[in-house]
Amino acid sequence: MDDSGVSGNIGSILMIFLLMAVAGVVSAYIINIPGSSAISGYKPQYAMMNAEVVPGLSGEDKWNADAIKIEFIAGNELDLQYEEGVYAGTEGIKFMLFDPNGNCHEAMQSITMKGQKINPGAVYYYFTVSTNINGQYYITNDYARIGDDSNWGGGWSYLKPFKESNWRVVIKDNRLGSIIADEEVIVN
Repeated sequence: MDDSGVSGNIGSILMIFLLMAVAGVVSAYIINIPGSSAISGYKPQYAMMNAEVVPGLSGEDKWNADAIKIEFIAGNELDLQYEEGVYAGTEGIKFMLFDPNGNCHEAMQSITMKGQKINPGAVYYYFTVSTNINGQYYITNDYARIGDDSNWGGGWSYLKPFKESNWRVVIKDNRLGSIIADEEVIVN
């Protein structure tokens, strides 16, 4: 009788057990790896909002322009970071506007915007002072910027209407590149 067949079978069985043990150790390591892709101390952000078109001042006592009003109706407190009192982009949370042609416009915060947090109940307004659909769009949480010119600063321009069509308001968490809220609004 030859023992080579028995030892070959035992060797194959031992090799399978060894591979299973290595696979178990590797999978246990992978499962327990700290979230290297997660942002440390990051709290997920989410929101629900309503969007509608509201009249805006197009001239002294003239209401022929549009603003898009967004009201945050639910969600957690959103971290909004920007330098108050200047025209610049926001960090953390991005206010995006998709025009009827599908082009995306990041809104620059108006110098009238105040506060670094967005809570349910907060109201913001998109507006433009350009007649060009590819012009600059602004965001503010101060209604006076779109509807009360009595305290405007020198050189401020009146609002222009949005192109009549479907627009899309998108709020984006810029750290993760994820959409927090998305709402269609019809300008007519």
